[in-house]
Amino acid sequence: MLKIGDGNRISKKANIQSSQNIVIQSKSILYDCTLRGDLKMEQSVSISMGSYCILKDGCKIIPPFRTYKSRFSYYPMRFGNGIIVGENAIVSSSVVGSGVKIGSNCVIGQFVMIKDGVIIEDGVVVPDGTVIPSFTIVTKDKMVQGPESMIDALMEEARLYYYQKIKEI
Repeated sequence: MLKIGDGNRISKKANIQSSQNIVIQSKSILYDCTLRGDLKMEQSVSISMGSYCILKDGCKIIPPFRTYKSRFSYYPMRFGNGIIVGENAIVSSSVVGSGVKIGSNCVIGQFVMIKDGVIIEDGVVVPDGTVIPSFTIVTKDKMVQGPESMIDALMEEARLYYYQKIKEI
């Protein structure tokens, strides 16, 4: 792991393309993951991440795209703070709020908006254009709206995981 600037830790195996188009705030951990900063509109940041984000092995962060007026374009994606993306997950959403946990082997479609405090369980496929409301648990079968106190439990889990991994490094 390389320690970069504001306390970010990035695996030497991480595949980060066009890093000048990616903004990562501070104290995030990026394992063997892929960030596609090369897929962007002109003069735009393609991926913007908040603090305390954890991207696990094999996950792929790919900006969303669409064809508009016969022109193919990529659009920027924005991540909040305290996000955990599981192993082998593929994320192409436009917005991921703060305190979100995306499970392993999930596929998050184009232009999905994930609000704050959402838990997406392992293996879930979220279709393009879906809006997931705050404090929701998404399973393979349904979306269940949870109490606002759920965010505290999620943030505590993220904090414990983060400091456990920092000690290992």
